[in-house]
Amino acid sequence: MEKYILITGTGRGIGLALVKEFLQNSNIQVLALSRSARPGCIPASDRLRWLQYDDTMSRTEPEYYYKLISGQITKLDVLINNAAIYENKPYMVFSRQESEYMMNINYHFAAELIRQTIPLLQKTVKPQVINISSMAGFAGSIKFAGTCHYAASKAALHALTEVLAVEYPAIGFNALALGAVQTEMFNKAFPGAAANMTPEEIAKFVVGFALHGASLFNGKILPVSRSTP
Repeated sequence: MEKYILITGTGRGIGLALVKEFLQNSNIQVLALSRSARPGCIPASDRLRWLQYDDTMSRTEPEYYYKLISGQITKLDVLINNAAIYENKPYMVFSRQESEYMMNINYHFAAELIRQTIPLLQKTVKPQVINISSMAGFAGSIKFAGTCHYAASKAALHALTEVLAVEYPAIGFNALALGAVQTEMFNKAFPGAAANMTPEEIAKFVVGFALHGASLFNGKILPVSRSTP
């Protein structure tokens, strides 16, 4: 039976690696939600729908995302909220506008997308919502200077995950708190630093979790890191 997977933030990094990895499965239909056009490294496929739009990922008007997505599918098996931004900046020079923009993309966009896709998730068996998060927002983990608002946005995503697992027990809600991954976003925030995980490694793990492991968990914030929290 075919499964329908919706992934956000697919233009690069982990999201792009997820698209490639899911397309290795012949029974998977992928919906890729991105502000950028489909990269040349992703060939056209009848199992891939690339949904591009040109706003700031903070649209919250009623039914916008539902109309965009339901025009492509009638059910949804897995939603993967991967879209995020990151900026390494001291707390005192981080403006309110910048912090609100980060919260919009890292938290409000995911929350609104979940709200608008719940009707599609409720039309399948054992649907899953997987929020791609960070150890930066994991309680008790080592914190780093310059990550205040990023960490706060991810902590908010963790709380959302836990509460929605209670409100919608028929849908699985889990968050994967990733350690450092060698993405473009990481390279920009930490020039010259080396992460101990690649997007491809994470993609293989997330795909395996989505297809085989997620049903064993609900309302959990799971650290995915080679370092100690």
